[in-house]
Amino acid sequence: MPDDAPPIDELASMLAAHLADGRIGPAVAEILARADETIAYYRPVCWNRGECCRFGRAGHRLYVTTAELIYFGQTHAAWPADHQVDSCPHQRDGRCQARRARPLGCRVFFCQASARWWQPAVTEAFLRQLREVGERLAVPYAYVEWLTGLEALRQVVSSAKGSSMQPS
Repeated sequence: MPDDAPPIDELASMLAAHLADGRIGPAVAEILARADETIAYYRPVCWNRGECCRFGRAGHRLYVTTAELIYFGQTHAAWPADHQVDSCPHQRDGRCQARRARPLGCRVFFCQASARWWQPAVTEAFLRQLREVGERLAVPYAYVEWLTGLEALRQVVSSAKGSSMQPS
């Protein structure tokens, strides 16, 4: 985890403070749509059908920005009750159940060797845009591990049941 990642309770507070901000979702969605267009240019192919979502087995971690977590919370209301430890809870039978709201790292990562030359530059370019939109909309920046971020977001959403902060 990056050294500057906030504790989970602090992250949950950051997310709760901005989850109802209707400006964040569309701004992040626009950035992610541009990222999808850029990635499509390289014509990557997924062969492993979700193996990368099994972080422990794949030997890597997925990191996300605060703005991406807010977007995810605003657009994806399904919260699986059970999942394998060290795996994305939104991956089922080799398919992403949260495809529309998936973070940049999920969009950019392809395990084929021919993708490795363009992935770092594309990732950095769009992370910069995500950080800039957060700054413009006064969203504190954090770059956190996906499962930690999802747990913080789950805490916020579950405590907001019945309030206006509940994702749509």
